[in-house]
Amino acid sequence: MMNVRAFRFMTFPAAEWDAVKAERLSAAQVLCTHLVPWSLVPAVAWGLGAFFFNASVSGQIALAARLGIGTFVLCLVSIGICALAFGLVMPMYGSARDWRLAVSLAAYASTPVLMAGILLILPVLIGMEIIAVLHGLYLAYIGAQRLLGVPPSDAAEFLAVAGVLWAGGSSLLGALLGWLGLIG
Repeated sequence: MMNVRAFRFMTFPAAEWDAVKAERLSAAQVLCTHLVPWSLVPAVAWGLGAFFFNASVSGQIALAARLGIGTFVLCLVSIGICALAFGLVMPMYGSARDWRLAVSLAAYASTPVLMAGILLILPVLIGMEIIAVLHGLYLAYIGAQRLLGVPPSDAAEFLAVAGVLWAGGSSLLGALLGWLGLIG
């Protein structure tokens, strides 16, 4: 199911958003069946890329493991912040706050970025992720309309407002983690 859904989002997003809305999966189901498995793609690729293309021989396995685990956790946290932003903004655009739908929108809209995470095995290809980000924004734009019922005339503004909240939340979290010395 995970692979089929991901590829349907890449090819027939409107129909797939309608299917997601009809299924009414819980946030935990979306996390377990889609977000967690697909978050492993960039995590494993980044770790392998660090292992194979790192000039330093000593500590390669530890570095690869740290980078892989960190990438996995940051994927989940970033998409969680995005879901939080969607949930906070939903009532401003005529949709009742529904955290289940906010998680679904954030998780499924991230599909192209998570799929393109395979490119991280070769670190020089990280710039190609921009194409995936643009497709993810398109999926979020369609999903805001189909899944949340945001009017088409407001969908871009909905994403912009949620994007500002996401960026602010991510920046605050990064600042906090830096202040605590957990990242550097």
